[in-house]
Amino acid sequence: MDLLLESCRRAPSWTVLVDNCLQMVKHLVCADGDEPEYRLETMGFNLFIRHADLHHEAESMCQMYNQLTPKFMACMARANADSRRLGAFNAIKAVGFNSLQLIPKSNNSQWGAEMLTKLILSFLDELFEVPEDNGDVEVNEEYFSIAEPIDFGALYVDFLRDLIERSRVKNGQLNFVVGPILKYFTMTQHWILPNEFGTTFFLSIFAGCSEVKIEIFLKCLIIHMANAQKSVSTKELVGMANVLSNFAPLATRHGAGQDGQRTMNSTQKQIFMGTLELIQNSMEFKKTRKDKDLVGEYQDKLLDAMNKVASGLPDSAKLQAIISGGSPMPIIIAEKPFFNAPPPPPPATADYDDDNENDNV
Repeated sequence: MDLLLESCRRAPSWTVLVDNCLQMVKHLVCADGDEPEYRLETMGFNLFIRHADLHHEAESMCQMYNQLTPKFMACMARANADSRRLGAFNAIKAVGFNSLQLIPKSNNSQWGAEMLTKLILSFLDELFEVPEDNGDVEVNEEYFSIAEPIDFGALYVDFLRDLIERSRVKNGQLNFVVGPILKYFTMTQHWILPNEFGTTFFLSIFAGCSEVKIEIFLKCLIIHMANAQKSVSTKELVGMANVLSNFAPLATRHGAGQDGQRTMNSTQKQIFMGTLELIQNSMEFKKTRKDKDLVGEYQDKLLDAMNKVASGLPDSAKLQAIISGGSPMPIIIAEKPFFNAPPPPPPATADYDDDNENDNV
């Protein structure tokens, strides 16, 4: 701490001061770890977190983060005490939030995106990993204490939710958060887990989000499905389409056009047209895939998503959206309920001639 205070006195500028502060954090958290209760390491965590908002002033931020993040991740090991893991987790959160702020317009935008992806994938691994019984690891002494254990799974979900909440819509930051999560689900085949797992998970991290962010999520999901449809199983496609269908009702607040009729905004149109394109591509699956029942289920869920996105719109608006895509309407839309049912005919009435009523009877 004396060294830190000395660096404060001698720093020629604010940026140099923040650089010195990060250097001090490195010295503290990279200590040998033999001191009682990891006091130096804890000081380093606290110093890092307390001044995280100032790290953008440091010219060496990215370089220092590259050196500090592996240490933080190592301290997050399950075998460590919960208090030590929590300090490291909070430090990693600060790295994640600062990495997000670099996207997409700063000179270090690519570094920020890569670091953010690395952290998201790591937290998802921790969240879904089943702990193994390994007798060689250090015993977490807090397992035997009377203190309430920390639910790190809930903290990981909160971190993802905070990233989504902090993401700015206009500059596309949300895409850099959602993309790695979708990628992880595909890499690990989490789309095929039972009991609506995908829907439940995404609802948990998008809880309280605006409809605009839900629409961006659906748009990202459709693009991901389009890119993955040739390389994943039909069962995985069904899982993705199920999430799409379940989320579609959350993005159906339509505005009014000049004629007073309800209409879709630009993002909703992209969701609608993207889903229509997935249906068109799925027509080939009937010829090339053997699991035709699953293909039919996939198509049904896509059509259901389209119906929900266009819910409440007049048929003219649905037709206009299809025509504007410039592609022929898949026959599946004609075969299944999509357009509004015509109103029932009026009940038949008999015209009676009062003068001849008795004769008619």
